[in-house]
Parts: sequence; structure tokens; C-alpha cells
Amino acid sequence: MSITEIEAAIERLPRGEVDKLMSWLEEYQARAWDEEIAGDYEAGRLDSLIAEAFESGEPSPLTPDDLAEARRIVNERITARSLVK
Repeated sequence: MSITEIEAAIERLPRGEVDKLMSWLEEYQARAWDEEIAGDYEAGRLDSLIAEAFESGEPSPLTPDDLAEARRIVNERITARSLVK
């Protein structure tokens, strides 16, 4: 199915169905983003950015405790994702 066909099908949907589709797409996009970030974290691609942010000397609302909490959350999501598969 092409994008043009999908667009035409969406245009024929009742408004309530479009709203449901939009909610599903938002959830789908959020899951995809979470997986991308988790993959980047697991591969260490975020380490230099995190270190740079802490070492820049620029004022930041983040603290080392915030970083630790972020790592804990990412690890929990990675573990949960692994258990679901």
C-alpha cells in the first residue's frame, strides 16, 4: 500500500476513527523514539554528549543525580523491553 493510498483511506475515515489513529501514531512514534534512545544509550553513543554537558561549565538544571536517575530509567526500560520480546 502506498502513502497516497493510506492518505486517501484516512480522508474517508470518520473523525472519531482519525482521532484513534492519531493516538495510535503518537504512541507508535514514542515507542520508536524510546527504542532509538535506548539503542543509542546501550551502544554508548550518548556518553560523550552527557559528559560534555556536565563538563561544559554552562549552567544546567541537571545534576549528577539526574544523570544517574536517567540511566536507571533507561536500564529499566531496556530490561522491560527485553522481557516482552
